[in-house]
Amino acid sequence: MFSFFSLFWTYADALDCFMNHLGLFALCASIATFCYFALGKFYRGLDFVFSECGLAFFQKMRIVVMCGRSRLAQRAFFEFALVQTEGEVCTRREWRQITEQFAVFLSTIEGAPRIALSNCTILTKPGFSDAVERYFAYLDKPGVSTFYAITDRSDHWLSTIVIEESYIVPAMLLSGLLSKYEESWERFLRKYQTAAKKIISKDQFVPQEFFSMFSWLLWGPSREVAWRSSWDGMCQIAYGDENNSLPLFVVNDTDTMEKLRNVFYENDRKGIVGGLCTSMVRLEPKKQFFKDSWSSFKVENSYFINHLSLNGPSAFVTRLHNFSSYNDLAAQTYYCTAYVWILFELVDNDPDFNPEHGVVFFEHANIADSGICSFFTDRLVEKALEHFKTIFSNPALFNRKYRFVCGLNEAVEEKCRKRFSEEMAKQGAFPSWLSDSVLLSGKIDIGQVFTAIDDYFSEDMLDIAFSDLSPQSRGDMADLAVFYSGIYSDAFPNDNERETLPNILSYLKKSKDSNEWNFHVILAKNHTGEIVGGGIFDYFSGPNALVTEFIVADPEMRGVGLGKRIWNEILRVADCDAREAKHSRATYAFCEVESPDLCKNREMRHLDFWRRQMFKRVLFDYVQPSLDESLLPVHGLWLLALLRNPGDDSLSIPGRLVAEVIWNYIHFAMAVEDPQANAEFVAMQKQLLLANNCDLVTF
Repeated sequence: MFSFFSLFWTYADALDCFMNHLGLFALCASIATFCYFALGKFYRGLDFVFSECGLAFFQKMRIVVMCGRSRLAQRAFFEFALVQTEGEVCTRREWRQITEQFAVFLSTIEGAPRIALSNCTILTKPGFSDAVERYFAYLDKPGVSTFYAITDRSDHWLSTIVIEESYIVPAMLLSGLLSKYEESWERFLRKYQTAAKKIISKDQFVPQEFFSMFSWLLWGPSREVAWRSSWDGMCQIAYGDENNSLPLFVVNDTDTMEKLRNVFYENDRKGIVGGLCTSMVRLEPKKQFFKDSWSSFKVENSYFINHLSLNGPSAFVTRLHNFSSYNDLAAQTYYCTAYVWILFELVDNDPDFNPEHGVVFFEHANIADSGICSFFTDRLVEKALEHFKTIFSNPALFNRKYRFVCGLNEAVEEKCRKRFSEEMAKQGAFPSWLSDSVLLSGKIDIGQVFTAIDDYFSEDMLDIAFSDLSPQSRGDMADLAVFYSGIYSDAFPNDNERETLPNILSYLKKSKDSNEWNFHVILAKNHTGEIVGGGIFDYFSGPNALVTEFIVADPEMRGVGLGKRIWNEILRVADCDAREAKHSRATYAFCEVESPDLCKNREMRHLDFWRRQMFKRVLFDYVQPSLDESLLPVHGLWLLALLRNPGDDSLSIPGRLVAEVIWNYIHFAMAVEDPQANAEFVAMQKQLLLANNCDLVTF
């Protein structure tokens, strides 16, 4: 009996112990569940953003308790920790220190958080960029954006980052060739040798010229952006050297932009371009920033905008909200180096810039010191003159001709032209040769120069060749048939939108006899001779405008920049037409595209493409007249326009000009004898003439 009760109580004790443990487990589970659901978004965010940085469970729980339900504190921790970790893996001890530092930081917050940095180097690190990208991706998750009141891209970063020491310059650094090879010297050298072999038999190849050009591109030069007359706020922020820099955009606020422009003007008079400042910046998601901001960008800066939006160094955009200038002794001895450069080109029959014929002279100078900058600019110009003396003294190279292309900025270009003109004015054999052999007049668009460089050294685009088809060439006509039956027909399955092959052949022939109209079919071929893309466009000499009918690429070649290459070739050929018509370049470019309503559920990559080329929609009801009597007019299209005159920032275009372009387009490119008898044209003309000026809007 005793043993039975003893056994019973033993089981009872065990059961009681089990229930106690079960209760404890349930309590822990309840606490964990409470934390997950009550503070779950913050906890899951910590895991999403910082799991790759070594943030452990208990440390996350400590942070959750510290921040409580304050969404300000939670956002502040994300951003504070991103800066402190730099996106790198941290030990438990380092995370403990960061948490302790944040506790102090949190106690000092009054209003919006302010994170102080001594310089911008942290913001340039790839690990930091990756971590910020995760942070922005987390904020965009369903429910999270509402929880943290994220309504647009400017809300993604809450804190103001105060960079104590930064050099702001109105220039943009272009990625060097070495960055494309990820520090692989073997691949880089093979690329150098391959590029050299392509031109070694041309124009008595001069190795030092090619070597200098390649070296200049190795790390990547910078170029001053358009900021003097009109400015879209693009610049760069650097610390010590331009290769330790970030693209910077000024918030579209007149006071801040004008205040910074005044700094540039003041320092420019001293021979310096930029200014040393304490900067207040915030970060924004890059993709959304560029999508929302196209309307504010200037055409002159289109190359840089495209370059940054597609190949920028960071997943975010740095936006300058305010700044204060340095005026103390330290500012007088500041150090920020960059290439000071001037670029010439060996002249051939092509009016456009060819990188393989580029001849560049550069010096690595402290651009923040007026005396040093001026000294190296003078040395740079003298170096160029010495090189041409060497060419002059070599009988085998005596007949070479060069032309001046561009320089770091207008000040360097002006100094170069002035010094060369002084030398040419002297008496003697060399000044006479210099006058005949080095052309100083004219200037190639900087975007065309660097686009040509990008294309020439591109891995995917190196062996792409273009042809402007001639109706007299059997080979060209055979290529046209292959292109039409393949890539073109696949891209335009709608009969109402697709031009017939006989019509295209007819236009090619007719335009050759016209002084008002040039019709072009541009085809792109790869190294095996296979057609991989093409475009059709018209140039009209009356309005000095081109109309691109379409650009299409082989689906397997999309995403590697072929469309941009074809567009650049179209511009090049159109500008040649314009020069024959006694214009410096084609002033206007137009294209018709499917509107989002017409595309419905289909992809609209074409709109993204034309947006990146700085086109805007002409705001009126555009209708494409029928391409043939058996076809119907096409509704739901947009007419896009690009104003190509430097400094033209107009947000409207004369309606009469648009009507003239459409009249030419219908008359020549659609073979409508009398557009005035066409109902669609008459309706459009009435709209355009009544409007006087048509608004240009970003789409």
